[in-house]
Amino acid sequence: MEIVRNTPWARSIYLLSFLLCVAIMAAYYVGCHRRREVLLDLSIDGVSVDSVLKNAGVSEDGSLEIVLNVPDPSDTITRLKRKGVALQKLVKKVPEVTRTSYPLTMDTPYVINNPYICTNISNLKFLVIVHSATQNFQRRRLIRETWANKNLFKGLNIRILFLFGLTEDDKVQSLIENESVVYGDIVQGNFLDTYHNLTHKGVLSFRWISEHCLHAQMVLKVDDDMFINPFLLLEKFYPLLKSKQRHILCHLRGKGSSPIVRGTGKWKVDDDQFKGYSHYPINYCNGYVVMISTEIILAMYRASYMTPFFWVDDVYLYGLLPLKAGGVTHDQIRNNMTLNVNTGIQCYTKTKKCQYLAVNAWKDGAIETLWYAALQQVTPQMREEINIDVKV
Repeated sequence: MEIVRNTPWARSIYLLSFLLCVAIMAAYYVGCHRRREVLLDLSIDGVSVDSVLKNAGVSEDGSLEIVLNVPDPSDTITRLKRKGVALQKLVKKVPEVTRTSYPLTMDTPYVINNPYICTNISNLKFLVIVHSATQNFQRRRLIRETWANKNLFKGLNIRILFLFGLTEDDKVQSLIENESVVYGDIVQGNFLDTYHNLTHKGVLSFRWISEHCLHAQMVLKVDDDMFINPFLLLEKFYPLLKSKQRHILCHLRGKGSSPIVRGTGKWKVDDDQFKGYSHYPINYCNGYVVMISTEIILAMYRASYMTPFFWVDDVYLYGLLPLKAGGVTHDQIRNNMTLNVNTGIQCYTKTKKCQYLAVNAWKDGAIETLWYAALQQVTPQMREEINIDVKV
């Protein structure tokens, strides 16, 4: 029997068989990988072009025909013929498929947990959540002994929780573990305690409250360099928040008012995040002091499962998550806070009734000065509610 070799008819059969196999493999690949496209990095007429491979085949003259989609509105399909050039030689890179990331602390194990801080506590007015840095032992001590002292009031209760991540210093970690044993008010998450990980810290706080302290009547989140007047908090801001549902009180940054930092530097936001925007298109809070209705905490924690990670914690925690939770209103109280420590001290020491609920107290001795000045401004009615003998 004579075998016909290398005839046009035979070559056509071979080519059709080859293309059929390619088509079957491509269909299988698409079905399994949900139409993952092959990206080509090419140079056309000296211009670098990112293209998407649409088709490829061998012409009758033996040349390779490639059909590409290129980002040119005037010519969306470009056909390139490169005789004798293998397809794989044109493919310079196929980027890895990246997964959308979410906060690490949605469900990772606690490194240190104190789950009983709120257990069996009745009339729990405030749960104070302090975002602290691992090495700030002195700041935490002063907060416990002054404005967030859990024994401050007679007929009502406040509780405090300090949150931070991991430290690379074994000595500091050992001291933290001892601090937790002594005070029982620390939660440590399984992430490195850095500036760009503050979103993880905030989601951890929402998770902890959802699991252990939803009966608190109000959540007050502060940074560990802030002083809070607890008497003004109880007299003015607690009633204001409790008269409403699903509210957040804070230094509000209105939609479209805050620029997004591009380029380089500590506050840089990648170009693919909030793409096309020069300003944040949502309401959010400056996070140094935030008062939150407890009924929205669980909803915001659950929203973190559907909201991709964004490292700017103020935007993520007090903007994106409330937006995803829905029905949350932000109230502006920036006139009742100052980040100028000297302005705050002057207000408390030179006036009879300072209007500042919160003062930045980063300077040594500032918290003590503000605390004793606030005690001198306690009203007779409030003096009956506290466990301190205040002479006014």
